[in-house]
Amino acid sequence: MPGPLDGLTVVDLSEYICGPYATKLLADFGADVIKVERPGGDPARRVGPFPGNQPDPEKSGTFFYFNTNKRSIELDLASTADREALLQLIDRADAVVESFPPGYLDGLGIGWDVIHGRRPDIPLISITNFGQESPYRDYVGNELTLYALAGELYTMGVQEREPVTMYGTASLVESGSAAATATFAAIFASKRQGIGQRVDFSIADSHFLGADRRHVGTISYEFSGRRTVRASRSNQAALSGVYPCADGWVEFTAASGRMDRFADMLGNPEWIRDPKWSIRATLLDPDNVAELEAHFFEWLSERTKREIWAAARAARVLCGPLFDVAELSADSHFRDRGFWATANHAWLGEITIPGRPFVMPKAPWSLRRPAPLLNEHGAEIRAEIASRPALAPTVRTSNPRLPLDGIRVIDLCVVWAGPFATLLLGDLGAEVLKAENPHVMQPMTRGTLAHPTKAYAAMLPPAAGGYPNNDPAPHAYNYSPTFVQLYRNKKSFTVDLRTEEGKEIFGRVVAQSDAVVENNATETLEGLGITYDWLRKYNPQIIMVRIPAYGSTGPYNQARALGVHLESVMGHTLLRGYRDADPSENSAIYSGDYLAGAQAALAVMLGVWHREKTGEGQLIEIGQAENASPMLAQAFMEYAMNGTLPERRGNRSLYDFAPTGVYACRPSGTAEECGDRWIAISIETDEQWRALRGAMGDPAWSKDPALETNAGRLSAHDGIDAQLAAWTADKDDYELFHALQEAGVPSAPVLEASRAFDDAHVLARGLYQPQTLYDQVGTFRFNTPFLRFSETPTSVRQPPVAFGEHNDYVYRELLGISDAEYQRLVEAGHIAQEFDATIP
Repeated sequence: MPGPLDGLTVVDLSEYICGPYATKLLADFGADVIKVERPGGDPARRVGPFPGNQPDPEKSGTFFYFNTNKRSIELDLASTADREALLQLIDRADAVVESFPPGYLDGLGIGWDVIHGRRPDIPLISITNFGQESPYRDYVGNELTLYALAGELYTMGVQEREPVTMYGTASLVESGSAAATATFAAIFASKRQGIGQRVDFSIADSHFLGADRRHVGTISYEFSGRRTVRASRSNQAALSGVYPCADGWVEFTAASGRMDRFADMLGNPEWIRDPKWSIRATLLDPDNVAELEAHFFEWLSERTKREIWAAARAARVLCGPLFDVAELSADSHFRDRGFWATANHAWLGEITIPGRPFVMPKAPWSLRRPAPLLNEHGAEIRAEIASRPALAPTVRTSNPRLPLDGIRVIDLCVVWAGPFATLLLGDLGAEVLKAENPHVMQPMTRGTLAHPTKAYAAMLPPAAGGYPNNDPAPHAYNYSPTFVQLYRNKKSFTVDLRTEEGKEIFGRVVAQSDAVVENNATETLEGLGITYDWLRKYNPQIIMVRIPAYGSTGPYNQARALGVHLESVMGHTLLRGYRDADPSENSAIYSGDYLAGAQAALAVMLGVWHREKTGEGQLIEIGQAENASPMLAQAFMEYAMNGTLPERRGNRSLYDFAPTGVYACRPSGTAEECGDRWIAISIETDEQWRALRGAMGDPAWSKDPALETNAGRLSAHDGIDAQLAAWTADKDDYELFHALQEAGVPSAPVLEASRAFDDAHVLARGLYQPQTLYDQVGTFRFNTPFLRFSETPTSVRQPPVAFGEHNDYVYRELLGISDAEYQRLVEAGHIAQEFDATIP
């Protein structure tokens, strides 16, 4: 069965991780992706892992993973003949993706103006570190330095030492997911409206403005002036974090928030029946926390991680065991769900790797071919150029609209993954209707409490309690700092889905919609009777995208999870963190939510694309844990090729480039005040090492001949780290950043969220713009859309939506309800702009 993108051709000029992952997603769903490689191939071919640790450009695990289902042609763009061959390819394609430095293609005479002149309907997606226009546009960067500046690296790890990043290239995979969404949206606009346009995709912007905690740190500071610190070893939240058990480690989140469930998980021992444990304020006392955790540690020590997780699942407690890639590969849940895929490669032989990112039954993902050998398809592609005519341009519409204009999506989402998906869809022009229940406050979606007091909010960390002007009144749920950044470009209406009448109202909205997106606990909608088959009664062509944590089938399908638990189960928590510490010093991260959200937006578009060709709607399922696997691509490839478990690397290079690390700079205060300052430096070549030496003034220690090669620097990494730390210690992080970049050294300050607002790149690109909240509590700088289209620019069309703000639109305009009926539905409890007063 062909994939939904069968018949589309994408010319892929991108390299390494971000662009290739974006185009891999398109290729895996049926597009013919032609990978145009420089002489010698994509540099990813020269990084590991390799079988037996023997480098070979045809056996790179990194290249293999990110380039399945593509065809390869080698072109030398310095050659006139090969430039013409590229333009001939573009004449026959539907999109072009490239990741060259800004201005590179223009310098060759084949830039956007030339491409657009030949094919006015074709989009060019340009993926760069900082975008086409930025004071940093020519700065060099990689997964460590870009995440240091724009991502939430600052809060990862513990206060007592340096921040510590995610595993390997996980941050670039996040960005690649969003780039895939941008690419297909541009194709959408091209095919529907005849619009060819340039998409300016900045990796830095995708971190600054994405859904991996940076969005919370910036708005909580903007609202309240409170900064988000790294956790301290001496001040961990109660019943949250990584805990040891009989055979490893388990991760819990906010288990104290539902002490009834926590007690059920423990088997309701005598000690927990003390009434004090049912009082929320009890755990504000450190002595009580110590007493509780002493009992908890004892219980954990007597049980394995699988036993603990089974008890947590039964009690509906947020928990995840820390699996390694070997345990995951053998796990029956994922095997029985058909998650793994096997490819036969000419040089690597049979390789088993993580498979589909999501299940799309009417037009499925498939592994049609392994990653190509260099120029493997050169002859056949050149023959196709000679035999196939150029595509006739689609006629351009006279009134360009946003790519998804005219598509209506119902948002039944919670926490981050689902809301991020619908945020991207709304940014791209879809009408997003957020359906909310005034009698049920979904956990961790509009805050933890509907009516928190000012005193209570002050005791919460900034991410939860940093309300505007440090006051949650009058409607805390309209501006929860944890979630409010995901509310723009949406409409909100209320309906009580617990009632038959409420479901009938909802069904009438479904009848006029294109898609429903939800990521609730698996049984939630089933308990309400809202299944895919139920939706089809109202709209046979409806597309439903579900984003359950572990899928809707298998023994883990009822497990409660946030992104941090998915990462524990999929191996990330064991792979990231300090090299010389255990995983209990890892801070909670939610990067899996970013991936699932971006790809759920892509899934909706794929579903609409398929429906427009066939008339079929379908149920699409994104198992978040499975979807997160590309973040650990190199770990899975290492295990598949060599049977070895990768080591935790801290801030050091996944490929053993040296030196790479995070080094202290001159502080402005203590870490407790967020006054510590750090710079990430990541050397990948001998040339960059020489540039770093020059920037340091060529100190005597750096002249050691052994350090002229990467192998020599790698063996002396600890000593180099000490020297670099001594050199950076008295320097301003931003001044050092600019000095090193002028010398060509990949580097960046590790930016604490409050400092993001004043960064030169942020200001030049206008990443944060003022928006006025619905309740008139003030005007604050919010995130803006980061997917930038030249002809159909995205913008903030609707500020963060208030609860029930668009009831009039949905009920009166969309459903055509009379004034009398509207009033009756208000009295029946369906229509409201406030949560029920009985909700705490």
